[in-house]
Parts: sequence; structure tokens; C-alpha cells
Amino acid sequence: PDKAEPMRFEIALPHELKFAQESSFALSPDGRSLVFGASGSDGVRRLWIRPLNSLEAHSISGTEFDGINFVFWSHDSRFVVFDAGAKLMKIPSSGGLAQTICDLPKHSMGGSWNRDNVIIFGTFVGDLMRVYAEGGAPVQLTRVNRARQEMGHYFPNFLADGRHFLYWCASNIPENQGIYVGSLDASPEEQGSRQLVAGNAGL
Repeated sequence: PDKAEPMRFEIALPHELKFAQESSFALSPDGRSLVFGASGSDGVRRLWIRPLNSLEAHSISGTEFDGINFVFWSHDSRFVVFDAGAKLMKIPSSGGLAQTICDLPKHSMGGSWNRDNVIIFGTFVGDLMRVYAEGGAPVQLTRVNRARQEMGHYFPNFLADGRHFLYWCASNIPENQGIYVGSLDASPEEQGSRQLVAGNAGL
């Protein structure tokens, strides 16, 4: 394959918007849109979408939030998933009604949505959880290992096969902190403990 060339560009916020530092931003899988949390002239924090073929950003009604908010896309770029406080919600990126996916134990800490409509997400509680995009009760996917002084598993991202995923493990022991790989086919007790990359930052 041809050598990939680096690209550098800026996406400036409209003057009337203020980026919400407690939120996140995410590029859609099709590479066409950016979603981010910001407050407008009314001071309310909500999600905004900026198509990359436009200089304008538009708000998504029904995505108002307070506190920490991590956002991610469906695999086909049709939905945006966001943390509404006590619930994980999804809303069409083109606009529409927000729908509840599941209740949250405190706030979410990143997530990912695969082609089989399985959503995985991190929580402040520490373990990764899984749930179907259609909704339901979340199921534990990983278990924090207290013997390794792990504090939590956060920011999961599916790999191309849609079965394996990467996640960041936070630990009080620096050498145990970093990026690990997990599988939907493993129980919480069977998840691998091999560190791929050491580091103190998430994915």
C-alpha cells in the first residue's frame, strides 16, 4: 500500500459555542461528521454535530446533559450514543427522539458499538459492561482485579472483527496501567491480562 501521508487541520467552534470540558468528541465511522458537547448562548450543554463538508454546526435537540458526558457513534454512523446522567441514550444523528438503551451505574466512561448491535461501555464503577443497542439490562463484561490494584477499565473500542476490543486499565501500580485486549466470547473471569501498551492515558 501507498505510504500514508499525515494530515493536519483545525475545526474551530462557532463563536457562540463553548466546548464542554466534561464532555468528549467523536468522529463518525464514515469520517463525515464530528459530534461534541458544547454550550450555546442559552448556557445549556448539549450535543452538536459538525459535518466535515460544512462550516456550520447544529445542535441535537434532546441531548441536554449535566456533568460528565462521553459520546460515541453506532457502527453505521446513524446514531449517536450519549450519557444522560443515569441512563445511556441513543439518538439519530439526523435528528429525532432520544431512546433509552439502559440504566447506568453512575456515569459512563467511553463506549463502542459493533456491527452485531452490541454496545460495550465503561463506568465509574470500574467494570466494562455490554448491552444490546435495542436496549435491556447491561451485563458485566470485565471484572476489575483488586489484587493488581486495578481501579477501573475504561474507554473500550471494538477491533475490526467486532468480537475483540481494546480498553484502558487504570491501576495504582504503574506497570499494570495501560491498554489491554478483551473478547465478547470470554467471561469476566476469563478476560486476558496481557498488557499491549503501557501508559497512563486512555484510548
